[in-house]
Amino acid sequence: NFEFQSLTFDNIVSGTSYITSPKLGDHDYLYSGSKNNYNCEFTLIDFTSYYALNAHPEVFANPDTVDSMMLKIYLSDESAIPIPEIFLTYLHSANDSIFHEDETLYNEFNSNGFPDTIGLGIFQLSEEDTNSTVNSIELIIKDTAKINEVLFYSEDTSKCFLLSQKETSDFIKLYSSESNYQPEFYIYYTIIDSTDSSYVSSLSLPVLQDVTLINPPNISSNLLPQDSLY
Repeated sequence: NFEFQSLTFDNIVSGTSYITSPKLGDHDYLYSGSKNNYNCEFTLIDFTSYYALNAHPEVFANPDTVDSMMLKIYLSDESAIPIPEIFLTYLHSANDSIFHEDETLYNEFNSNGFPDTIGLGIFQLSEEDTNSTVNSIELIIKDTAKINEVLFYSEDTSKCFLLSQKETSDFIKLYSSESNYQPEFYIYYTIIDSTDSSYVSSLSLPVLQDVTLINPPNISSNLLPQDSLY
């Protein structure tokens, strides 16, 4: 048997709708730009120099031997070409990690809240690679002053980079560290051997985590998208 009971409310119950920024730390893609009223202005990528620092301490101790550094990110097939202007900035903080891909949200992140930042330039579309069917964007850093600044923070083994886009009307989709095409960071340096001959070698920094911080649409604006961001 079921017993039914009735409830009587003497006052009107009211409430407000709210929306929280989606978490994309475990997603296969990163984003830049706007789509369906979702604004993807910031992407954070965290590499670690811990293993490279232990294996090649002389490179970090002598940044003058470094010829260049390169950050490469692979594009999904859906990304439009030509690509929009995406700026790369190195962020330094006394904290072990500037963000956590499963916890950091757009409204909790202040891109201007870091005392030490290094503007590194704008990404370019990579030259066609006959060994790969996937397009990519890259930024090659050759400015010795900027290289010295990045390597100066050798005690900071978490190398955090911020991707930002001012004109967010253009939207592109990039592969994240959760995919088969992870972001890559290389350091190219010169070695002089015992015969005074020199040659260029390289080392790579493994990617630890990455996330796009999404500013969701205002739920009260009646502009909620019918389609998802993905």
